[in-house]
Amino acid sequence: MSRKFRRGIPRAIAALAVFLSFFVLAAVLLGAEEESPAQGALLEDLPLSASLTLLAQEGDQAWLVFNGPLGSRVLLADAATGEVLAARDGGPVAAAFLRGGSLILCETAQTSVAFTRLSPTLEETERWEFFRLSSLLRRFDLSPEGGLYAVDSTAPANLTYTSRTGNEEKVTFPEEVQFLQATPQGRLYVCAGDTLYLSEDGSLAGLTELPGGSLPVCLLGEEGYLDTNGTVCRVADGAVKGVLQLPSLLTRAALYSGSPEGLALGESNTRLLWYSWDGEALDSCLVEGELQAVSPGLAVYQQDSAFYCAPTGFGQPEVTPAPTASPAPTETPAPAESPEPGETPEPEETPEPEETPEPGETPAGSPSPSPTAQPIPTPEAGWYPTTEGEYLLAPLGATVGELRQFFWPQAVQVEKPDGTTARDTEKLATGMTVPYSEKEGFPSAYTLVVPGDCTGLGLGSDRDVQAVQSHLLGEEPLTGPYLRAADLDNDGQVTVEDLVLFDTPAPAPTPVPTTPQPSQTE
Repeated sequence: MSRKFRRGIPRAIAALAVFLSFFVLAAVLLGAEEESPAQGALLEDLPLSASLTLLAQEGDQAWLVFNGPLGSRVLLADAATGEVLAARDGGPVAAAFLRGGSLILCETAQTSVAFTRLSPTLEETERWEFFRLSSLLRRFDLSPEGGLYAVDSTAPANLTYTSRTGNEEKVTFPEEVQFLQATPQGRLYVCAGDTLYLSEDGSLAGLTELPGGSLPVCLLGEEGYLDTNGTVCRVADGAVKGVLQLPSLLTRAALYSGSPEGLALGESNTRLLWYSWDGEALDSCLVEGELQAVSPGLAVYQQDSAFYCAPTGFGQPEVTPAPTASPAPTETPAPAESPEPGETPEPEETPEPEETPEPGETPAGSPSPSPTAQPIPTPEAGWYPTTEGEYLLAPLGATVGELRQFFWPQAVQVEKPDGTTARDTEKLATGMTVPYSEKEGFPSAYTLVVPGDCTGLGLGSDRDVQAVQSHLLGEEPLTGPYLRAADLDNDGQVTVEDLVLFDTPAPAPTPVPTTPQPSQTE
């Protein structure tokens, strides 16, 4: 082998190594750029123990509603940047709806359901209410005009619509209503049993069966929905067509959203996917914390007990560069006019020197430090829960949000007997459970006991008195936590003395309205 050929081998290897190093470095940099999470802005001044009630987008605007046991905060944001444009603080809300280009907030009391419409700038424009027992509302939603769709727990197969003027329509289905939701523009979707119905104009008379329909989890814009099998369906020409089958899905309805441009879907707790309505994957987005809700343009996530809002970049129109204009021909300058004799131009004023800043002063324009998420303060509910074995006792009128504060920083959930998660604004009721397995020797779950609430409604009403009377007469004996809730004098047995105490139940520590189960979050 010649000397010249032997010298060429190390040079070739060195060149190949440099090329491979450059290729690996470029791949790493490109991969890092693709996996870089979207930058979110901290949402400040939220209510204590806040939870996200609504994230809804229409065009280039988005509305966010955060609710706590003692108050709420509504934000208007730029859907392209996530910048907060306006804010409004108020009392606790049970639900929120985007209808006809405006936001409607819902507040419930025991005997009425009240609604407040806000303008795009978050100013109150009107308020109205319906007088009915909110504790009986199983599902409800609103039309753009403010009419109430409702299904009561006493008749789960009946759907009623009450207009603002008090006119009422009613339709009865062969099976109970499992899904009820209206769209921002007024379409109405109802699923009773295994049958899906659609009303294009929102009227009950206009409900027609959709061939191929399935039970929805949530709506995706005006013409689509995600069903319980993980199939993205689109409604077109009076029929349902499956356009995308998800291999796995997160069950929270707030993590799915749609628009005419495409679909934003929560693939995991930190990743979003953007699909076309033809089922083609177009884009993806990462966030730095746990996803709470999505819209086509925004993602809200939680990190270190604080909420952040980040733009996803989905559905943004591509910017087409404007053609470069041809330069106009240069005009021949006109000859300058000669100054009249005798005129002397005045001398320009000499600018005064700027003052030198005193030592120690911070120059203007220095960036302020980034806001830091504040920890949740010690609860000030005015009461503390007590335990009796596997029972957790709380007073009448206490809310789910107040109870959750005592378990902080462990983010426990309060579950209803049917397995659904109770909202922070709902009153605690006997029979609810709190999964808890932080320490060895503790029960895996506590069962809620609210003394005075023997029926599990959280009210302390005449129904509870009747339940105790039936127990004492041997007609319908109380058992489990409901029996413990009837023992008001804490002597270990239910007697006539307990029945007397029901005439003066303990007052609620915090006057927070009860909350029924609204339709799915949009």
